[in-house]
Amino acid sequence: MQFKLYMDVNTFYNDTYDVLMRNESQNMIPLGNLIIWHEGKDKTDWRNPANWVV
Repeated sequence: MQFKLYMDVNTFYNDTYDVLMRNESQNMIPLGNLIIWHEGKDKTDWRNPANWVV
């Protein structure tokens, strides 16, 4: 296993989308979040880790 820290959602999307889609039914929550984030439809900005700690 290899760990890689992504700083850009588009790069993460490009690297992981196909892998997650292989088992779509098991990965539907991460896939949904990834697609929403990638398409820029996150209106509440809660996916931004900078907003996780107040």
